[in-house]
Amino acid sequence: MGNRRVLVVEDYPASRNLLVEWLESFGYEPLAAGNGLEALQLLEGGANPSLILLDLRMPKMDGWTFMERAVEQRLLGRARVWVTTAADLPRAPRGVEGALYKPLDLEALGELVARICGPAQPVDEQR
Repeated sequence: MGNRRVLVVEDYPASRNLLVEWLESFGYEPLAAGNGLEALQLLEGGANPSLILLDLRMPKMDGWTFMERAVEQRLLGRARVWVTTAADLPRAPRGVEGALYKPLDLEALGELVARICGPAQPVDEQR
């Protein structure tokens, strides 16, 4: 089985927690960060996700700055980065593969996560 880790970088706790719970329910291994600085610290600590879902507008360190530093410091490894945003995205930060627009389409999100991290394994089916 491949790497099923997904790093969710989202400043709104309710949105972050919902995504984490949703990912867990499909057998993925979510990690959570409330801003870009926390996400950098996770990567520096060896988190090694396959996918990073990155909000762009956050306090302390936004998604643009996170990407600049993560690319400069070569912290992304093989992680593929998709931004989650409610705003139009005229251009993506360097190193970003694509964008999902808020409110998130869970079917599209599920397809993306499955493509990158392997097929869903709903918790109910694992028992």
